[in-house]
Amino acid sequence: MIKKLAKYINGLWHLCIVSALGMIVEAVCELSLPSIANMIYEKCAAVSGDPNAARDVKSYVIKIGILMFIMAVVGLCGGLATMKASSVVSQKFSYRLRNDMYKKISDFSFKNIDEFSTSSLTTRMTNDVTLLQNTLMMGLRVLVRVPALLIVSAVFAFSINAKLSFILVVMLPIMIVIVALILKFGFPMFQKMQKKIDNVNRVVQENLIGIRVVKAFVREDKEKEKFHNASDELAKQGAKAAGLVVTVLPILMLMMNVVIVYIYYKGSLDAANPNVKMDVGQISVLASYIVQVLMNIMMVSMLMLQLTRAKACGDRVVEVLDTEIDI
Repeated sequence: MIKKLAKYINGLWHLCIVSALGMIVEAVCELSLPSIANMIYEKCAAVSGDPNAARDVKSYVIKIGILMFIMAVVGLCGGLATMKASSVVSQKFSYRLRNDMYKKISDFSFKNIDEFSTSSLTTRMTNDVTLLQNTLMMGLRVLVRVPALLIVSAVFAFSINAKLSFILVVMLPIMIVIVALILKFGFPMFQKMQKKIDNVNRVVQENLIGIRVVKAFVREDKEKEKFHNASDELAKQGAKAAGLVVTVLPILMLMMNVVIVYIYYKGSLDAANPNVKMDVGQISVLASYIVQVLMNIMMVSMLMLQLTRAKACGDRVVEVLDTEIDI
């Protein structure tokens, strides 16, 4: 499926590279800010109790503040470049894909159309392609950012305090299990959801095509009942799929907050222990990097959920493109 759809990005790889580079720039700037801010704390702690050093500290804080502002602006420019490039790539991808699908469907015989049904073909050209477009845009923005932030944040965290950062080694297998469960249970749910959308489109299409017959035989109430049944089935299936997201997110947030509490608790004990060389600023920076790691793992989990639905839609789209026309 991926090989089949990848050809619709041909000629756009330079924009993909721009998107990746912009995201790397944003990630580097974002990761550097906690460490730069800690330099201010260390400077103030070094000259505490010296009234003559107040002027030097003030100028130092202004210089570091300007540096942080510049880093923030550079990161913003990188983020804007990524958003622009990813939007252009995803829009052109969906345009090309939808155009090819339309040309292919236009050549279908009645037998080919009956194999899918008109309602299903409509859903595949609209809803399915749009979801693939959104997934591509999200992937270009996240797939580069997440590994970079994850790896660099973990390295910085272990360099500050390896003992406290070891909790990441404990949390990672739990996160992997959650992602695996998402992939296992999410894919069938979203496949069924797309079929329910097909069914709703079919009921609406039948009603519109046969509107004269419906009115002539006074079948409005029956048609309304059919639509409500199809709509209710879609709502129930959508609630199940959304329930997976609603369940996973609070669990990940709970785990993240537990880790943050643990970091501050153990860090305060280490800061109070004269035998451990760790101050309050390092605890704050360490907590920032730990949060970065956990947030990026959460983003991976949500991206996997999006990819699960995109896989279901991609299979349906490729099925149309691979259909052999019998005339």
